[in-house]
Amino acid sequence: MISLSVSIVLLLVGYFLYSRIIEKVFGADPARKTPAYEKNDGVDFVPMPQWKVALTQFFNIAGLGAVFGAVMGALFGPAAFIWIVVGCVFAGGVHDYFSGMISLRHGGISFSEIVGEYMGNGCMQVVRVTTILALVLTGMVFVLSPAEVLSTLSDSTWLEHIGFDRESGGSRPVFFFWVCLIFAYYVFAVICPIDQITRRFYPVFGGMIILTVCIFCFCLYYYLPDVPEITQALQDHHPAGYPVFPMLFVTLTCGAISGFHATQSPIMARCLVNEKMGRSVFYGAMIAEGIIALIMAAIASHVFHSPGRNFVLSEGNPATAVLQYATSHWMGPFLGTFAMIGVALFAVTSGDTAFRAARLMLADILHLEQHSLRNRLFLSIPLFVAGFLLIFVNFDMAWRHFSFFNQSQGTICLWMLTIYLARKRKNYWIGLVPSSFMTMVIAAYLFVAPELLELPTWLSNLFGCVIMSMCVLLFFIWKAGVDIENSRNDISRIINGPDNFNRVKEDEQTVQR
Repeated sequence: MISLSVSIVLLLVGYFLYSRIIEKVFGADPARKTPAYEKNDGVDFVPMPQWKVALTQFFNIAGLGAVFGAVMGALFGPAAFIWIVVGCVFAGGVHDYFSGMISLRHGGISFSEIVGEYMGNGCMQVVRVTTILALVLTGMVFVLSPAEVLSTLSDSTWLEHIGFDRESGGSRPVFFFWVCLIFAYYVFAVICPIDQITRRFYPVFGGMIILTVCIFCFCLYYYLPDVPEITQALQDHHPAGYPVFPMLFVTLTCGAISGFHATQSPIMARCLVNEKMGRSVFYGAMIAEGIIALIMAAIASHVFHSPGRNFVLSEGNPATAVLQYATSHWMGPFLGTFAMIGVALFAVTSGDTAFRAARLMLADILHLEQHSLRNRLFLSIPLFVAGFLLIFVNFDMAWRHFSFFNQSQGTICLWMLTIYLARKRKNYWIGLVPSSFMTMVIAAYLFVAPELLELPTWLSNLFGCVIMSMCVLLFFIWKAGVDIENSRNDISRIINGPDNFNRVKEDEQTVQR
């Protein structure tokens, strides 16, 4: 429990200190007019108060990735605590802040369009396709995972007391009932204006989610279960023998860094009324999700690695098993049921916004205004059909692919913000270091993953290091060219004056077009 407490404190310190550095590097300007006012359409561009934007951002990103991902990451032992803290402060928070604020500076455009602005048209086209696929896959996972959690309530004695007959219904009909109900909510939420969803549903959902986190946290500090400390982090804990690097950094998604957040931050960037709100909205929401991940990782570590316990990795979902253990051993029937529903809502509040982000991205690509209900239906129906078909995919396979796509998108976003900072002549190292590390993680995973090449760990890590080094080298070669161009522009400004320089640049751009 000492490691958990210290980790939470470090996350809070990281927010109050490092987030201010990030904000200063970006140069947030409270006097700039935001897209919420410039493009107010009453649907997606809607001015909202800071507390509402912050809560909505938190609900959008704090899906079951923060719960299931942390539990799956805890299979690797206390190393999960280290990754959550370091990842949130130096990677996830930076990733979320810049993906939102760069979008805000460019009129609230989607993630793929930001990539096109700073990494070229080729990268933009690839990211457009992969991001939409990843969002639909994310929406599908966030249908299956809460349905699985809620269907486990059929085993609750409290539900039997109120007349639920598990034997008469069977587990599969219960599962598909929740799938259909959750999917119906997604259809409604994606089509409706965003302020209607936040006003009607999020106060209830948010209250249950926050109370659920408080219940789990209270149980941890009340019962004080045996939780392995960080001093044991270097031990190989995973029951299947997976190496900590790179498997932990792909498995523990959302709780440390998540590419899914890069698709959500632009949604809230369209609602900010002041650039100074970005630090608490984007960076702060990431830290809050990290705290949730630490709590769930501590509970899972107790179940998996406590003295006297011999956890065996079976065909079932370890995350669901951990939730059932915590609710049955530490809570009564009613409170346990409430907590399971609260956990399911983690996914529900992220699944709807995954489909919404896919709709907005399609709208940006096709240049379709979204004030019209007909246009929203035109873009949403194909997404829902694709998502519904993916529901029949095996959940474990879907989660692995979701995690890999998630971290890959996060890596692309980190490189994008690194290029943005280099072009703006700002401290690009705050992006280069985490982007290089995540590049090595993704590359090594491609070689070592059981469902892919399954090469030896040392060889996979070597290949990952080589690929990372090549990417860094290419970045510095590109930056050298940018520095030369900037130097020429500076000389032109000095010789010709700013007005004449701007006219020459406009003429050059006209000739290029």
